[in-house]
Amino acid sequence: MRGSTEKSSEYLQLAAENDKHASETKNTELKRIFLELGSGYRELAELIDDPEQWRAKLMASGTARE
Repeated sequence: MRGSTEKSSEYLQLAAENDKHASETKNTELKRIFLELGSGYRELAELIDDPEQWRAKLMASGTARE
């Protein structure tokens, strides 16, 4: 469940802040960076809340290291 721990809630809040910054900037490179940061924070929150589901998603995406 998203945001089920204090730490994952903090990461989701950081993701939302980065998304907000991305929507407020006109600089495309800065927007991309903010969106990537937000995505990373959401992934960390998912990893904390449900590591097994996160691993399954990673394996399905084909980006897992062997």
